[in-house]
Amino acid sequence: MTDTNIFARRFGALVLDSIIFAVMFAILMVFLSAIGVLIGACPASMVVFAGIISVLFVKSLAFIYFVLLEGPVGKGQTLGKRLMKIKVVAEDGGIPGYGKSFVRNVLRIIDMLPGPYLVGAVLIFLTEKDQRLGDLAAKTKVVMA
Repeated sequence: MTDTNIFARRFGALVLDSIIFAVMFAILMVFLSAIGVLIGACPASMVVFAGIISVLFVKSLAFIYFVLLEGPVGKGQTLGKRLMKIKVVAEDGGIPGYGKSFVRNVLRIIDMLPGPYLVGAVLIFLTEKDQRLGDLAAKTKVVMA
C-alpha cells in the first residue's frame, strides 16, 4: 500500500515545481500585456492573447522541464523533487532515460483528470509501488533520494 510519506513528498514537489511555472506565467502575462498597451492594442484583446500565449509557452516549457529533469539531465529529480528528497527511478532502480521520462510526462495529462491530479492520486494509493498512470506505462516509480 501507499507510503504516505512519499505521497506527501510527491505532493510537496508538485506544489514547488508549480510555483516556478506560476511565477513564469505571471511575468509573461505582464510583459505581453505591457507590450500590447505600448503598441496601442485593445486591452481586452491583448489580455486574452497574452493569456493564450502564456499558457502555451509555460505548459510547453513545463513539459520539457519535467522530461529533462526526471530523465538523465536531472537524474530523476526536478527542483521540487530535489527539495523534497525524492526522485524518479526506472523499476530496476536506474535513472530513467528520455523515453521513459517522455511517456511518464505525456500521461500526466490523464493523471490530472477530472481535476487536479485526481486519477494520479487515486492510482498512487491503489498501486503496490505507489505509481500513477505515467509511472505504470513508463515502468518508473518515485522513491526516497
